[in-house]
Amino acid sequence: ALTLGSLMLIDADAEPYFQVSRVIIAAMVGVSGGFVALVLFFVTRTQGTRFFSGQEGMVGERGTAITDVHAQGTVFVHGEYWDAFAREPVSRGEAVEVVKIEGLKLEVRRAENPKS
Repeated sequence: ALTLGSLMLIDADAEPYFQVSRVIIAAMVGVSGGFVALVLFFVTRTQGTRFFSGQEGMVGERGTAITDVHAQGTVFVHGEYWDAFAREPVSRGEAVEVVKIEGLKLEVRRAENPKS
């Protein structure tokens, strides 16, 4: 659309100094198209990343059990102490992984592959 509109500005009968240079049109179309392509690239790349905040950001995070965790306990995840519960008992000091968040309480499980 930008190219077509710019080419319509050129009148073959007009004096040469009234015409828009085709080189300038090509340069502007190239720069504008490159900018739009760059923005679209970053937008589509951002859509594929995982959340880093809120409830979605906590699921999958790993931490450490501060106390024994089953019906209740305390874990250290993402730099904070959280109240937690687990469906299967987790011993103090074990690595845990967040399964989901219910209110302000984390459901955790024993981490399958603890970080070294």
